[in-house]
Amino acid sequence: MRNKYYLNLLTRRSAVQAVYQNISTPSDALWKDISQNDHILTETKVDDILLQEIVEKVEKKWNEWDEIILKNLNSDLDLKKISRCAKAILICAIAEIEKKKEIASIIINEYLELTKLFCENEVPLVNKILDSFVHSLSIREERS
Repeated sequence: MRNKYYLNLLTRRSAVQAVYQNISTPSDALWKDISQNDHILTETKVDDILLQEIVEKVEKKWNEWDEIILKNLNSDLDLKKISRCAKAILICAIAEIEKKKEIASIIINEYLELTKLFCENEVPLVNKILDSFVHSLSIREERS
């Protein structure tokens, strides 16, 4: 069980790394960039299927992520005040939560671990946005 946890964490870290790189240097094909950059995939063992699922979902909605994050900010905070690292974490987490709502709390906890590692001062903000997103999903499902 512990090995699966670390495999998922390393996979999510790789997805965040790829999204972060794409935020910093935009590219048209995120998954293509990952598969061509062997160092991302071979540095550590990752779950290729999970990585591809996250990245494909991220690519599919690339132009919508800022709006999704802003909707869940619930404050006057400007999106520009969120670091690129926190933004990459939010994008990957939201993409994965949309696909696997039933394990949202597990997904959030694992992305918060990554937030603690890479942008510790933004943990409360990332947690608040992800909680708000999950809550908005629940409301949408109730209305359906």
